[in-house]
Amino acid sequence: MKCFTLGYGGRSPAELIDLLTRAGIRTVVDIRSAPQRSYLGIFSRQKNPESGIEGLLGRAGIAYLALPELANEFREHEDWRERYARFLGRRGKKLVKPLLEVAEPIALLCAEKKVGECHREQLAAYLRKQWPGLEVVHL
Repeated sequence: MKCFTLGYGGRSPAELIDLLTRAGIRTVVDIRSAPQRSYLGIFSRQKNPESGIEGLLGRAGIAYLALPELANEFREHEDWRERYARFLGRRGKKLVKPLLEVAEPIALLCAEKKVGECHREQLAAYLRKQWPGLEVVHL
């Protein structure tokens, strides 16, 4: 299994789609806490799946899955990394199960462009521990 991560922050829709298609991504897994909210409407999840992020990805032949339960609800805390790690330790196995049922390769998507400042880095590391042999690439 191969898992990519990326943030859409500072990217145009065309740049995002280009990154995803060049990497061969088949499913984007949105790990934001509120995918329906975004400072740019094209990256928000709309009621109509033909619009917003789902429509953008769908027109490129990429599936979309929102898993807000994997979001970082601790980002307002200085020690968010430690809190998120404890959260994954307690609930991670159950929460990542849907990832086993989607077309690969997947991309974990969040807003933060810099992976070192985003919880998707921790989530990817957790997945690597759960699934030996998992290759992780941060775009």
